[in-house]
Amino acid sequence: MKRLFNKLIRWTYREWAFHNISNQAQFEKLNEEIAELRKKPNDVMEYADVLMCVFILADRNFISYRKLKKAFRKKLKININRKWVKDSKGVNQHI
Repeated sequence: MKRLFNKLIRWTYREWAFHNISNQAQFEKLNEEIAELRKKPNDVMEYADVLMCVFILADRNFISYRKLKKAFRKKLKININRKWVKDSKGVNQHI
């Protein structure tokens, strides 16, 4: 995954369409991709689009793949040890 992350970041810096895009604009792109994923939850390519947007945002905010991986492991451990319940909308929430 680290190689893919680095390849994505190198590509975004080469591709003119990604130069000088604000965080806000990239968040808007992420929201668009999430909306597409909601429409096609069985389309693995939509998941890939969402991940790409997240990785680009992380890089733009000086968060490396290594930091993401470390945070992911830490957060997973935290979440495993939490108690979870469904709220009135059926969404899982930790208590």
